[in-house]
Amino acid sequence: MKKILVTSYSFKLNPGGASKRNFYISKYLSKYYDVYLVDWNNISLFKNLKKVSNSKFSWTKFFKIILFEKIHVTFSDTIKFALLPLPNLYYTIHDMREWSKFARENFLKKFLLKYIVSKCNKLITVSFFQKKKIKKIFKKSPYVIENGLSEDWSIKRIKNKKKIIKNKYIIYVSNFSKNKNHLSLEKQSEIFKGYKIVLVGRALNKNGEKIINNLKKNNYIFMNNIKESKLVNLIYYSEFVIFPSSYEGFGIPVLEAIKLKKKVLVNNVPSLSHFKKFEVVKYVNFNSQLKKSNISWAINKNIKKIPLKSVDSWRQISEQIKKLIHV
Repeated sequence: MKKILVTSYSFKLNPGGASKRNFYISKYLSKYYDVYLVDWNNISLFKNLKKVSNSKFSWTKFFKIILFEKIHVTFSDTIKFALLPLPNLYYTIHDMREWSKFARENFLKKFLLKYIVSKCNKLITVSFFQKKKIKKIFKKSPYVIENGLSEDWSIKRIKNKKKIIKNKYIIYVSNFSKNKNHLSLEKQSEIFKGYKIVLVGRALNKNGEKIINNLKKNNYIFMNNIKESKLVNLIYYSEFVIFPSSYEGFGIPVLEAIKLKKKVLVNNVPSLSHFKKFEVVKYVNFNSQLKKSNISWAINKNIKKIPLKSVDSWRQISEQIKKLIHV
């Protein structure tokens, strides 16, 4: 059977974003290939939709896989892995943060990224906004394969049907970093009066820790590294969901809310424009005070009559990638 290597970030904590995508893609592609999922903590082997082995990462084990397992196709979203002599590199750029005003990356990383893009077999990205950016910078047109959800992401996944939080609350699911724009919520203290604000995520760096410390004095509930069954509960029983991020590759938490038929107030920025096809999403400016009409729209629970467009599953996403491999 053909073997594939998928490289990613850390799965030590519950995965999100690119890591979540690569975990599910590895699982579903393993129906057709033997898939090694490699991050900085683990090397996992998936076969026929199951994880059959898991070992602690070491460079010795990693090079043995590359040299002796005859890897045919390689997916990578990690520059350090992509620089290795891996055959048939399919490189995924989840977002263009390295090129944005939030970037703190040095010139060398930008140079390496250009090198990888030039050498990769096929280039993939997660939204048409990112595709436009990539074409402008690299003069190369990537394939767009958006993000999805696991098939069991629904109310049925809630093990305990009781509310975890008794108060009325709204929720923002995102790790703490500058581009996630958590501090904009301070401008909404008056409009969100009467609601607890649940923030699910962890600090990615010292800047993230500073953001948490700045918010701790006000009406927030912090939750870190929770299981998906608990996350489903928290989203489902919220009054509505907010997503004030200033810059994203895609924004999987918005999909998770949509699938649970929750209304979402999304920051009106170009990198999040792909959610416009969903009727339960309203674009607002989180960097100025929200209007009462935005909140009235969000708390209106009559959404059963609204035809929700489908959200792709990770299985469907993986089928798109499988087809791409054979292009």
